[in-house]
Parts: sequence; C-alpha cells; structure tokens
Amino acid sequence: KVSSHRPTMWRLLNIPQALSKLKCERKGEFQVAIHDPLLSENSHTWRVVFGPDGVSCEVGNEADFSMSVSAFTQAFLGEPSLSRLAELGFVDVKSPLKLAEAELLLTPTPTLCTEYF
Repeated sequence: KVSSHRPTMWRLLNIPQALSKLKCERKGEFQVAIHDPLLSENSHTWRVVFGPDGVSCEVGNEADFSMSVSAFTQAFLGEPSLSRLAELGFVDVKSPLKLAEAELLLTPTPTLCTEYF
C-alpha cells in the first residue's frame, strides 16, 4: 500500500493582493515591514489603508511594526492574533497604537487545526 499525507500549510504569495480581499467596516491605516527570504516582491514596507470602501496596499516608507512573512500569514489568517504574535516576540513593534489599529483589519479568529505538521 502506498499513501501520502500532505499537511495543510499556508503562505502569502502576494501581500497587496491578499490584503485587498479583506473587508472592514472601520477605517484605519498602518505600515508594516514584511521580511520574505523567498519572494523579494513581498519584502517591503507596506502602507495599508482600509475602511468600508476597501483596502489599499502600496509600498510605504517607515514601518509601524515589522515581521516575517510567516508571522504575517498567521496574523492574516487570525490565529495566533497579531497582538499575540507581538507578545511572543514575532513582531518588532514601533507603534503599539498602529499595531492595535492593524488588528481591526487582521481580525483574530480562533482556529482549530487537526492536521499534524
């Protein structure tokens, strides 16, 4: 018998496109530096502006916080939350207020993953 178990894993491949698909009823803005050793297109400081009319994402200048693409993917999916990732040291926070504002868009979503990695 031959079998294969392929665990579920996630990774954002296009930061602006992924963020543009999110919805948020509240307005906000933040700048996040993403470090991606595999996709240089992701490795930028991104200025994110969001509200009821949508989300825009463009290359920014001075980051309010920075993180790896792996940690950002987790925050994007909602588990662990952006604030929890910061507490655990996976986010370098320069502006706690902007981190909290970003969590309005990157909403915490408790998740149960039954896959074994």
